[in-house]
Amino acid sequence: MKEREWQQIRQRLEAKLNELDLSPAISPSSLDHILDTIVYPEFSHLLCDTQKQHWGVKRLDDNGNEFLISDQHTLEQATAIVKAYEKKGHKQTYWAVRCQTSD
Repeated sequence: MKEREWQQIRQRLEAKLNELDLSPAISPSSLDHILDTIVYPEFSHLLCDTQKQHWGVKRLDDNGNEFLISDQHTLEQATAIVKAYEKKGHKQTYWAVRCQTSD
């Protein structure tokens, strides 16, 4: 699936979720996480192009700042990195994020 197509689908999904008025319960970064790391991989898997994706790892620090700490991974690699950080007991939050491509 091309990036443009995903962005169109993502906008429609986000609009539908916003219609449910979940804003008090779901922050924008949580919504991004849900759409990009849960919905997108499942949707993309159906289209068999998961090997073309690039994933990164983000960190949320104590002040609420998000940082991309590595990228150019497969989803499996990014997930393994997240698990490794979590296993070390770091108090920051880590998660996998789909990186933008030029498609």
